[in-house]
Amino acid sequence: MGHLRYIGDPVLRTRCEEVEKIDDFALKVAGDLLRFCKEVDCSGLAAPQLGYPIRMYAVVLSDEVDSKGYPIDAAEVTLFMNPVITRVSKETVLMEEGCMSIPGIRANVRRSRTIDIRAVNPFTRETFEEKGLSSWRARCILHEEDHINGILFIDRLDNDEKKRIEADLLIVEQRYRYHVPKNIL
Repeated sequence: MGHLRYIGDPVLRTRCEEVEKIDDFALKVAGDLLRFCKEVDCSGLAAPQLGYPIRMYAVVLSDEVDSKGYPIDAAEVTLFMNPVITRVSKETVLMEEGCMSIPGIRANVRRSRTIDIRAVNPFTRETFEEKGLSSWRARCILHEEDHINGILFIDRLDNDEKKRIEADLLIVEQRYRYHVPKNIL
């Protein structure tokens, strides 16, 4: 299985390639994403976070919230291969995010309130769509979509948020700078 990559690893800044064919490698990446999501407590995970520069990610969250507004996990982890965001609302919402590749850092990120997406399930090879997502699942998809485009959530922060986390981010970058594994591809 690929290893979790941290801020400073160049694969996290790579615009990932489309999956041209569903071969053993694509299925391995899909399996690794599913296994990792089941082994750790995460909302979602993109292929480049495991060192694979391809357009695939897994999302754990449903589009439902509990009575306190916290996200509820979906019954099953969803894999999105070669995803295309087909619609984003002009209306945005500011909410806190974090990222497994930037441990310990949380900050407020503004994202579209509602999205539609189309993708391929690598195991069934079927294209599917999800429309009208407007809660944590939408936010998670947009976060993972950024990952496959070489964007980290910290890139989307306004100046006040950047300033607020600046010192903590330097500590995280220093801590993980020497833990960059060689790319496995």
